[in-house]
Amino acid sequence: MNSLTVNPGTITVSSISYAIPTNTAVVNAASATFSGTIAGTPITSKTLAEIDAMLPGTLSTPTYAATFTSTDANINIPVSVIISNLTYFPPFGAATPVSVTNFSTTADITPAPLTLSAAPVTIQTKDYDGTDAAIALGTPSIMSGTIYGGDVVTASVTGAVFQSPDAGPQNATVTMALSNSNYAPTNATATVSGTINKLTVTTNTDSVVPAPIQYNGSAATSVASGAVTVPGVIPGDDVTANIDSIAYIDPNVGSPKSALVNVSLSGSKIGNYLPTTFTAMALVNTGAITAAATSVVGVSAKSKVADGTTALTIDGTASISPLYGSDNPTISISAAFPSSSIGCYTITGSASLSGPGALNYTVSPVALGTACITAIPETPKAPIAVRNSDHGNNAVVNDRKANAFVADFQTPRAPNAPPRRPAASSVHTAGVNALNASRFL
Repeated sequence: MNSLTVNPGTITVSSISYAIPTNTAVVNAASATFSGTIAGTPITSKTLAEIDAMLPGTLSTPTYAATFTSTDANINIPVSVIISNLTYFPPFGAATPVSVTNFSTTADITPAPLTLSAAPVTIQTKDYDGTDAAIALGTPSIMSGTIYGGDVVTASVTGAVFQSPDAGPQNATVTMALSNSNYAPTNATATVSGTINKLTVTTNTDSVVPAPIQYNGSAATSVASGAVTVPGVIPGDDVTANIDSIAYIDPNVGSPKSALVNVSLSGSKIGNYLPTTFTAMALVNTGAITAAATSVVGVSAKSKVADGTTALTIDGTASISPLYGSDNPTISISAAFPSSSIGCYTITGSASLSGPGALNYTVSPVALGTACITAIPETPKAPIAVRNSDHGNNAVVNDRKANAFVADFQTPRAPNAPPRRPAASSVHTAGVNALNASRFL
């Protein structure tokens, strides 16, 4: 409802025109709702008191009629006001009709209401992007209200936003509008359900370098340098990539060697991402597992009687320590006396491994302890009997020489020594002694 004011005009009384100052007369006209036609509008209040005061007499109560000058909905539309049946009663004389010209005001024509339905509208599913922006698909329908004349009115969606930017089932608020400004929706917004999917991301472990380790039966290692990044995370989101563990692709010795990194995400925004745990390859072929040092235990060198060689026998059952996991290598030991001569020696051997897990170890020299080469033990012989007494003392002497020869022959001699031969004087050609001695040649 607007104030109706005099736009400088005139009031004529008995052919005499009086200028009417602005705002000396007030009439209030009511706003209207669009109906498609030029229509009148009620006068809600009026006064001509100021005009009445300009004249020496009095004015009667006139008739008012207000009419919009446009059919379209808008604000401050000019309204034409016609004042009729106005009579002036002077102090003396007969009553005189009064005419008022150029009298107008403004009022509003509001759009006609139409009720819309967002039922045909759907919200397009999207991946999490950190914003509440939504895309509405479809067109709202006009459910009720009056469309005047041949007006063409269509409904549309002018915007849509999710109620939260986070992943999950989310309602979206849809804003609707009409194509004709003479109409307005009674419900300009509606709630439509939608979904924001978790954003699938991957990790980047290109800079992660696994620490080299010595073989211990386990593939586990640590990070020597580098860090994991998650390139797909929306900037500003509270998401951190953590290396939970790192392990080589197998526990065996090798270089260069790749490793697998187990990564997890943490932070207040990880619910918007998928997955939150990863297994990724670290920087390919940058690590190493070196062989473990091990020793052979449980064996010792065995002493022997001199036999002219350095060959050595090993006692015991060989094993290696440390030995990891399911490794079960075969142990081969090589060792010998440093000399074939009689004596005691500290024996050190060498070992080699073959079979399951053999390449995971380096074997140190094998300490086999002390072993000795001893002389061949002497076997006692019975004295040679002299049965021919005809030789007398000479036979006794010869018998002693023969016995000495036998004893000397039984004494161990150095390897590769020439065969022993009795001296010519040791054996006589006569008698039994010579015969006995010939058995040792």
